[in-house]
Amino acid sequence: MLPLDKVSTHSKISILEGWELLRQGEKEGLAMIYDAYAGDMFRLGMAIKPNSSYVQDCIHEVFESLWKYHAGLKATDNVKLYLLRSISNKVHRDLADNQGKLHSSHVEDLDGTFSINSHESDLVRDQGNEELRKRLFYAYDKLPPRQKEVIHYLFYESLSYEETSTVMNLHLKSVYNLACKAIANLRKSMILFLFFYAF
Repeated sequence: MLPLDKVSTHSKISILEGWELLRQGEKEGLAMIYDAYAGDMFRLGMAIKPNSSYVQDCIHEVFESLWKYHAGLKATDNVKLYLLRSISNKVHRDLADNQGKLHSSHVEDLDGTFSINSHESDLVRDQGNEELRKRLFYAYDKLPPRQKEVIHYLFYESLSYEETSTVMNLHLKSVYNLACKAIANLRKSMILFLFFYAF
């Protein structure tokens, strides 16, 4: 099991140093990068394909590839973007290869993935807000994979549109369009829910 709840204490400078250590064949560099970003990679993988054991396997394969091909890695100034793009590509490639063969888990599996880590979450515990939250997760789960992915990058990973464009390997305008469609779909689902919930 991956220690995905570990909070990274690494600074951006030490991560870049870790990347250089990895490129030089030092396992310490691989461990630093893993500690810093495995949780982010897991959350992204779960946003694309909510199946925790599958996502953990994908992360493991990404880190195996990093180690196997460490000598050929290029220098980067943003390790996080590199890793998020790697896990995204891995999951999408596998989904395309095995379309329909992977079993999706239910929306309830996402509860831990999108938790709010603040005292505000204590205020959002009454039944109405709980129903709203469940409906939002349900609506999110029904989005097409690329729309889910763009929402995850923009709102859960706090990436800019430009960074999201890089990670998803899309033109910037395509990212804007995907985000707009995803938000419109979420809004439509939520409006319908609120309309029926009120009556």
